[in-house]
Amino acid sequence: MKVMSIYKTLPAAIFAFAAVPGVVLAGDIYTPPAGCEAFLTVQSNTCEVNILWHCDIAPAGDKWDAYFDYGGLQSIVSYSGQYAWLDAEYFWDNSYEETIGTPLDPISLGMLVIEDRDSYDFEMRRTDDTGSRVLRVTGLDAFDGGEMTIDDQILKTVSYDYEITEEDGSIFYKSSGVQLFSPELQVFLSYLDTVDDNGAISTYETAPADFIFPGEPGFADPTPLYGCSTTDAETSPEPTPPTEPTGPIETGPGKNNDK
Repeated sequence: MKVMSIYKTLPAAIFAFAAVPGVVLAGDIYTPPAGCEAFLTVQSNTCEVNILWHCDIAPAGDKWDAYFDYGGLQSIVSYSGQYAWLDAEYFWDNSYEETIGTPLDPISLGMLVIEDRDSYDFEMRRTDDTGSRVLRVTGLDAFDGGEMTIDDQILKTVSYDYEITEEDGSIFYKSSGVQLFSPELQVFLSYLDTVDDNGAISTYETAPADFIFPGEPGFADPTPLYGCSTTDAETSPEPTPPTEPTGPIETGPGKNNDK
């Protein structure tokens, strides 16, 4: 599953991304590190852009997801071909997270596709201005039967529920909601999120507006087009409206005991 864009608002790879040559912005085009190639740009309806790429030296299916808002680059998250979290770098506070050890229950896109549900349980190390510590991530993803079409892309809805706990068992972060999954593109996208941050409950709604591919206008452009301000909305093209979701959209805790 995709790391929540909402999680990126917290004060916080097959190789450590800090060791990769720095990514650069050349004009209005985002350039991944040497040896890597962008393959998808997604404009959201909430002043956000995601640019995804893969790298020649990485295992097949591994991908990186750079997240931008109107203030620029906010984070880079890497995923395995099974969409397991590998590492994440958050630029607003220079924090860094990486999965460590052997997962008790690894994230598996293959299991989700075959069984319509996938549980996970793994540890990651978080390093920020307070130091370094180990956190535990547990959760469940499940196809819920919903489907919608945005910009000619068929997207399936995936209910999710996960929490991140400290070593003493206290909750560091908890989120549930619905993500969108493209079977064709093999990517997850944010949609509906409910976040519990130390008892403060917040809800967020976002959705992709445009899927932009290599050679198309706007590809690898990190400038958000939609939902940034009244002025921006007046001068930007209208995104393709989604069709209504079909099927239930439900969330809740659970565990895949058949895994």
